[in-house]
Amino acid sequence: MSTLWTHSRRFDCSQEELYRLLLSPEFDQILGKKLDLHTEILRQEDTAAGSKLTLEVRSNRKLPGFMRSLVGKHNGWYEVRQWKEELCGYEWEVRPLSEKIPVLATGVVRVDADSSGNAIRYAEGTFEAKIPLIGRKIEGYLVQRTNLAFDTSAEILVNLLQD
Repeated sequence: MSTLWTHSRRFDCSQEELYRLLLSPEFDQILGKKLDLHTEILRQEDTAAGSKLTLEVRSNRKLPGFMRSLVGKHNGWYEVRQWKEELCGYEWEVRPLSEKIPVLATGVVRVDADSSGNAIRYAEGTFEAKIPLIGRKIEGYLVQRTNLAFDTSAEILVNLLQD
């Protein structure tokens, strides 16, 4: 089983301007601080499609009990973002730091323009936790945290656009 997730948000700027902000290290730094995350770039490479980032992300937030017993000290994940200019966005993959935890999240973030020329950020993904009895609960928690991250990032983007 897996859980599908979608998120969208309209911004008062051009598609190109929003894409540029999403690519900026400043945006990632502000988001990490706001979400209480420590992010380390493990690898950055230029591919024919665009930039590819491999990140190690650690969260300082306390996990709920059902997650703590599974994760232990490894409250973090590896995230790979493959930026694609033709998509005006990126594909992403997230795995727990511990390889023993059978959880995988994958998806796409893209920026389009609406009929008035304003940017719309679309995000979609699949969360899969192959863990008997609590897999669905874990997927639900991950969707909840991802929604929070995307809502928070939208607030940051609006503020950056106003500066």
